Amino acid sequence: MPKFEINNPEALKLIEDIKSGVLFKPYLEKIKKLKTVFIGVGIFLFFLIFILIGKSLSNRAKDFGYIPPNLEILTEPTAPTVNSPYNSLKEEIFLFSTDLPDPIIPDLNNTIDLKEQAF
Repeated sequence: MPKFEINNPEALKLIEDIKSGVLFKPYLEKIKKLKTVFIGVGIFLFFLIFILIGKSLSNRAKDFGYIPPNLEILTEPTAPTVNSPYNSLKEEIFLFSTDLPDPIIPDLNNTIDLKEQAF
């Protein structure tokens, strides 16, 4: 097989620039400056993909016929009520008012003289 030779000086210069990396250096510098932008866009796409995957999985779960429990149903207790001799005391404690009574306003007496009264 004959060896392939290039005689074009512009092509030889282009091949040398590619081998040395001079051709890609300005592009690599721009990529390094925008590295945080690429990372941010990558994280955004990562979350967007997983949100879409979660949405499709949640829609698929509705097809299984799963019905969540209804928590608003009140069930009456089936155990018999126990009557204790302390039920009346318990009821008095629950009904005990913790409000303070109204204070009594004392009568105002302007004739009090502390000098006249001895101990």
